[in-house]
Amino acid sequence: MSNFPNGSEEISLLEFISKYQYLKSKDTKYFFSTQKYYKKRISNLVSKKYLRRIKSNLILDELGIEFAELFGFEYNKLNRNKKYLPRLLYISELAAFYNKCHNVKFTPSFDMKDKEEYTITSRKYIGVLEINGMEYLTYYFTENHNDKYLRLILYDIQKEKKYKNIIILTNDIIISVNTFYFY
Repeated sequence: MSNFPNGSEEISLLEFISKYQYLKSKDTKYFFSTQKYYKKRISNLVSKKYLRRIKSNLILDELGIEFAELFGFEYNKLNRNKKYLPRLLYISELAAFYNKCHNVKFTPSFDMKDKEEYTITSRKYIGVLEINGMEYLTYYFTENHNDKYLRLILYDIQKEKKYKNIIILTNDIIISVNTFYFY
């Protein structure tokens, strides 16, 4: 048995986690063509020390980091900020879902934002969804966010100059925007 990852699907998974830092275990199904034994393949990568589990999430382990660096994958060090984790997991979940989609491409916010400019890094968008060639600046809002966060999103949208199309993703909650005005 080889100590290297088995095939392009496993390599694609390692490359994805290298970039997005985290992947929910349930989202690994988006990387494999067969749903029959992909869980064994994940367990194999964990036992070989390419991946490590943190609760229900996967991150790169020692050999996974070495593999990513050796093959020149985009590598982002693991962000352990607990307040930032839900955002990273949501971005990862969205990117994993559209991973093999030919009509939709997702570019995460951390690939777009200038890290030196605070006014850009503080913006609330999570990325850009390109759907059939049209770009949509993408935000998300959950029941864990408050009205202040919604106001920040709406302020972001008002000052946006580059993107004309906006998507706000929610998880079946109603957002009342009666008190906000768009110009």
